[in-house]
Amino acid sequence: MYRLVELAGLDDNLYKGQRENGQRSGLGIQIFPNGYFYYGMWKNNMANGRGKLLYTDGTYYQGTYENNSIVKGGLFFWNGRRFEGDFYGGPNEFFRSGRFFFRDGDVFDGKWNNFGSCTEGRLLARSGEVLKFEKQKKLIKYDDQARSLGKIIVNDIIYEGGIKNSLRHGFGCIYSTFQHYNQSFFIKDCYNGFAIGNRISFGETCEGNIYNDKIVHIWKRMTVRGYEIIGNVKENKYHIKFPFLNDDHFIGDIAIDWTWNQNHHMVNFKAGKYFIRTEESDFHEIEVRDISSIDEIPEVAKRGLEFEAVFGRLKSYYKIKGAFQINEALEKALDKTTTVLDEKKVNLIDMGREVFFRGCKVNDQKEGYCQIEFESGEKYSGFFKSDKKEGPGQLVKSNSDVYLGEFSNNVLEGNAVVYSDNKGVFLIEFQSGSIHSNIMMKFNNSELIYIGEIDNFKFRGKGKLVYRDEFEISAAFVNDEIEESSLCQIKLKDLEPFEAFFLKVNKRSNMAVFETADKRYLFVDMLKGKWSWVNF
Repeated sequence: MYRLVELAGLDDNLYKGQRENGQRSGLGIQIFPNGYFYYGMWKNNMANGRGKLLYTDGTYYQGTYENNSIVKGGLFFWNGRRFEGDFYGGPNEFFRSGRFFFRDGDVFDGKWNNFGSCTEGRLLARSGEVLKFEKQKKLIKYDDQARSLGKIIVNDIIYEGGIKNSLRHGFGCIYSTFQHYNQSFFIKDCYNGFAIGNRISFGETCEGNIYNDKIVHIWKRMTVRGYEIIGNVKENKYHIKFPFLNDDHFIGDIAIDWTWNQNHHMVNFKAGKYFIRTEESDFHEIEVRDISSIDEIPEVAKRGLEFEAVFGRLKSYYKIKGAFQINEALEKALDKTTTVLDEKKVNLIDMGREVFFRGCKVNDQKEGYCQIEFESGEKYSGFFKSDKKEGPGQLVKSNSDVYLGEFSNNVLEGNAVVYSDNKGVFLIEFQSGSIHSNIMMKFNNSELIYIGEIDNFKFRGKGKLVYRDEFEISAAFVNDEIEESSLCQIKLKDLEPFEAFFLKVNKRSNMAVFETADKRYLFVDMLKGKWSWVNF
């Protein structure tokens, strides 16, 4: 909470509770602009004593605070994982010593230095096996016989998910002692696919697509100051809303650094239009240029913030998300009672189509993050709204194919990653649950990318094979193979693209032969992309 207070400040208008000599002292609630709130004890205008800091995704801290920093207690993640123990406190609030609990019953018991790196520990498997952690080395524990799922613990990172050749590979989540988590699809330790990140101690969240560790396309970020920014990372024009503060919005050019660095919270409004809600419930348009905060807009500063209005928006949001049922507890707290906020989760087993459910329900409808298993063997984990899949989620089919992306009204919408042990990994664009574009990407052992047309998950039509070292083959494909005797365009590193006829491929060795117009022959390993010229 230390960094959160440092960056967002403590707005007096967003505090409700006891005071002493004008300062926060005793029991009180502090709302932050990004929708987070702290409920607990205060002293000398700082969080001191027992308290709970709740995040909009359902993650929360609960324990003992000293001068705005947690020193003992737990960090409870939205998906059921948690850390319980001691924290260093101070600006970074790193793990000090304690236990990290995985959902499957495994527990890591460890100690960390004041830089966040693990110095000693052991993983206590639910089977009774004990694995010792060695400093600056990877501790890897596989959870399945195929050795494709498991856990990796190294330095400041606790990882759970897909593994290949001792690297993060497949769907997984990184939990860091620097108090952040990143959930995504990985290929050879690199982010590839839709990602969700929460820099917990700094109060910022983001989500969007990543390709080889580089963010691409449309991203959404909620800053510590309550600015929800949506736009293409390659452009300067964005749409900004303030969901926990007001109904205003901004459209225009901004300066923002999408990387996680010391300036991650900085947003400069370069030029655009700010639409402010008036008392008549319509919008007044204001020209904005070169400001770093909406408080620099006189009309916004004059209007200010009211606790009850922001609190009402917050209650509505948490009710919709369903992560916590906070209305009753918070309203009692407003009456200066000492009611503690309790997490409301519903666990049940239904012997109908759904055979397992873990998550939240409001008025008997699924809300917020839930996990479901079906009689067919399919599994879904993700967000719901009014009993329908809505937001980021993961669907595992009975054949083990994994669909990872954004759901809307129960079906996939937009770009999604599809992972199959047999077929590889695809990036697909969906519209209303159906494949909207047949232009896809397929990753094969991280050596080969296919970009082109497909039919029933097979290369069919125009496409391009992209290998390492700037080697590309553009061709016509039939049933995953280049059409025989077809004319292809080939690009080799440092050479101009040229045309060549595809002659044949040896399916046992995967070696293909291409003939140029001047009777030169190019031999290519179609899996690894290695090539050589041969003259006859």
